[in-house]
Amino acid sequence: MLTALSIEELQKLDMPVLVDMLAYQTSIYLRLMKSSGVQDTIQVYKDSIANIQSAIHIKKDLENNSTNSSSSISFTQDATE
Repeated sequence: MLTALSIEELQKLDMPVLVDMLAYQTSIYLRLMKSSGVQDTIQVYKDSIANIQSAIHIKKDLENNSTNSSSSISFTQDATE
């Protein structure tokens, strides 16, 4: 039986892989939507797409947070005062 990967499993993948997976899953989902009698399969792809999108958003947020924290400015006191 076909199952959707969890967000935790997807988080382990690189961003380009996630984007490729999202495009592929969306393509299949749209083709299935045109068919009849495949509701269970459609739901799995719908869940997969939602999980991949969540993983991409989480990865982007983590990247943004790490970029912001590494660019923080530190101030030191001048010892000649």
